[in-house]
Amino acid sequence: MIYLTYFHSFIGYFDEQNSDSIDIERVLKLRKDREGFKWFLDHIASVVVGISYAEENKYLKLPRDWLPRSLEAFSLLCFENYFEMIKNQVK
Repeated sequence: MIYLTYFHSFIGYFDEQNSDSIDIERVLKLRKDREGFKWFLDHIASVVVGISYAEENKYLKLPRDWLPRSLEAFSLLCFENYFEMIKNQVK
């Protein structure tokens, strides 16, 4: 289920942006790279916690208040594991 939602989220993103617009190294730095972390929160973590829940909370609360560490870790794992496969399927 998460994979399908995640996949559809990526398809939507890649429809609007070039597939090379995502720098995986920047995203993996998480909080050390503010722009990459914001992208991660908007496009990856929000899918894992639930898009509607994330949209309601991400501008009102700090990430630690709406994204538990376990879900952040799971989101990062999904991103690393599925990134190349989804990128290739979208092309």
